[in-house]
Amino acid sequence: MRAILGARYGYGQNDRRSLANIYGRVCSEFSEQGHDVVCSTVSMFHEARAWNRKNIASYCEIYLKASIALLVERHPKGLYARGLGGHIRNVPGVDMAFEEPETPDVTLDASQSPEMVVTELFHFLETKNEAA
Repeated sequence: MRAILGARYGYGQNDRRSLANIYGRVCSEFSEQGHDVVCSTVSMFHEARAWNRKNIASYCEIYLKASIALLVERHPKGLYARGLGGHIRNVPGVDMAFEEPETPDVTLDASQSPEMVVTELFHFLETKNEAA
């Protein structure tokens, strides 16, 4: 989404907040048109998640929880390692506040194998759909 909508935005707190609001509104628009929407972001702000929950029909918040150590180990571009080393700024959870989700619909543990995370995610979605 950043490649499409965010070319003029940086990585500071205000730009990230603006993009979070834009992403929510884009998802809402597609949802209102009858599309199923999946949007994967670094969702840093309680306010944006609250807006999404209130304004997007069938909104489902999935929190893939990862420790900073795991992010350092797995991030393909090395952003967290570079942030911890002081080489770059505006890294969520390092030198920028990250508001951890308070009421996600499901929390998945990123330290598990990717296969296990996917299995748990599909189990959650199947159970959620059966209850609906």
